Amino acid sequence: MTQGNPTEAAPSRPYIPTEQLRYAALLQWGGWAGLALLVATFVVYVAGLLPRLIAVDQLPQMWRLPADELLRATGQSPGWAWVRLLDHGDVLNVLGIALLAGCSVVPLLAIVPKDGEVSPLDPAERVRAQLGLER
Repeated sequence: MTQGNPTEAAPSRPYIPTEQLRYAALLQWGGWAGLALLVATFVVYVAGLLPRLIAVDQLPQMWRLPADELLRATGQSPGWAWVRLLDHGDVLNVLGIALLAGCSVVPLLAIVPKDGEVSPLDPAERVRAQLGLER
């Protein structure tokens, strides 16, 4: 391993477009919000603040079932039907999973160029801007 000359200037930081920073900040916020929601809904479940769809002593038997049999045994439907069961502590935590699964949507919408704008993420536009060339 070689050491550089201490009198040399440190390499400059690469240019990071504002859109990337905005995307990263919103995605980070969504990730932390999803994690907080998972923790909060788990506390609700463990504390028994809401009724459970599946009794705790039945969980080991239910975990062995294929998905279609589990749905039948618990009277659930596939798809978004879980939303109707959010008043059950063991279903409420799916809300945090859904938030984490969709938390990239808002950041993506935040970086979509508006009418007539060209995204600074466009490589050709970045090169033109760095070279000081007009469109």
